[in-house]
Amino acid sequence: MIWASFTHRTSRPVDGVPDCHLHRHCFAFNTTWNEKQERFQAFEIGSIKIQAPYYEAAFDTRLARRIQKLGYGIETRGHSWELQGIARSTINKFSRRTGQSEAAANQEAVANGVITVKHKDNLGSRSRAKKEPGLSYGKLREVWHSWLTNEESGSIMQAHHLGEAPAIEKKKQELAREAVSAAVAHCFERKSVMEEKQLKTEAMKRGYGEEAVQDEKQMVRFVRKSRGNCAPINPHYQPKAEYLNQEQKAAIHHALRSVDQVSIISGGAGTGKTTLMKEVRDGIDESGKQLFGFAPSAAASRGVMKSEGFNKADTLAR
Repeated sequence: MIWASFTHRTSRPVDGVPDCHLHRHCFAFNTTWNEKQERFQAFEIGSIKIQAPYYEAAFDTRLARRIQKLGYGIETRGHSWELQGIARSTINKFSRRTGQSEAAANQEAVANGVITVKHKDNLGSRSRAKKEPGLSYGKLREVWHSWLTNEESGSIMQAHHLGEAPAIEKKKQELAREAVSAAVAHCFERKSVMEEKQLKTEAMKRGYGEEAVQDEKQMVRFVRKSRGNCAPINPHYQPKAEYLNQEQKAAIHHALRSVDQVSIISGGAGTGKTTLMKEVRDGIDESGKQLFGFAPSAAASRGVMKSEGFNKADTLAR
């Protein structure tokens, strides 16, 4: 293969200033040498595209290992990982393009209902600014540093020392076995046949961070141990909004009548989770207790949630 790669250090500008964003664009020429035919010809990459999740997980795994060797700790986030010790509020300061896309998606969802991932990607493309020649990289570094508080600057410096000493080989093998076992349980829960690369993908995703594995186990133990240990928050509360459907009412009763310390209500985008949570909030208020609202992003917590009446909502990191 012949390819060209271009390393960029910034994102698209927001209000004339880009965020720091180290990434690389790679372009592969659609030609390869066929030794048997002794000629150049186009190549077929369909199978590579289909197996993209595997290659992405393999890349993330190798990068995670190298980051750990440099002395940084990592923790699992979503389908990948992030550095330990960096607060979500700090990350959001340098993710303004993401904030723009999320805000546009939230507005679209309010106006038109459910929004798909593909539609959200298109919104991000339409809302991005043109690349313009501007500040030098040295000047940009000064601007970025000015966005940080002393505490945030200290956290970034200390992140380099959060990584634990390299685990002994036996420990690595134990973690690998745990990651594979978890992947097997997940993959074969609903399927009897699974491609090897799919299984490896799930195993690698579960093996990113040693500490993350222990945190996950601790959370599971806490949830199991605290089952049935609590009094219901407000078992007699009756939802007041007439537009609620039966599924939403059932979720409200579940939250207010549960005797478990941890309760979860899940649902897709646009299914009315925020709407039913208003009733849960009212039920909690009636009981004399207080509800605290949190969301992963600033746009969701300080934007959408506050606009829906959850005035004290904040980010999980905060």
